[in-house]
Amino acid sequence: MVKEIFKYSFLLPLVMGFCLTGTGFCQEYKVNVDEYFQLGVSYGQNGKFDKSKEIFEKLVNDFPNDPKAHFFLGKSYLSLKNNDLAKDELTKALTLDPNLYFAMDDLASINLMEKKYDAAKALLEKSIKLEPKNYIAHYNLGLALIGMNNIAEAKKEAEILKTFNPQIAELLDGAIKKGKLSGENVILPNTN
Repeated sequence: MVKEIFKYSFLLPLVMGFCLTGTGFCQEYKVNVDEYFQLGVSYGQNGKFDKSKEIFEKLVNDFPNDPKAHFFLGKSYLSLKNNDLAKDELTKALTLDPNLYFAMDDLASINLMEKKYDAAKALLEKSIKLEPKNYIAHYNLGLALIGMNNIAEAKKEAEILKTFNPQIAELLDGAIKKGKLSGENVILPNTN
């Protein structure tokens, strides 16, 4: 996966706007949680996925009920091409917060890569309900529909995309014209 999957730094103030002073976490790392979270994202953005993974593993260990920590750990595993562990962490994130549409998108991308089109479709439809102009979800839903040989519905997704992201709609139209998925189809990483 590309570095762009770590473009979630805009979430950090919402995610971890605190430091649990007096806990082992802050004493051990001598930074507040925000800074440590940002460091993990920064490592991911700079292609240092192993370091990013280490940070998010520590965050998940210290904050096992934080869905964003599980999400970013899943992103790290995805970048390291460890889809099984990525699926586990993304699933944990969604268990903790069923409205994390960006986690749904990434889990759906893994399902697409594994040709589990029905599972991808279900996740992407939920994601779109939460964030209707999520172009990645619409694009990947179109790909899932092509994989399911439902070209008519894939064309509807392309038409929806044309209303707010014509460039991505063009990519989907290209895949629709071929009528089947191939190695040339790009499954966009979530970069919202």
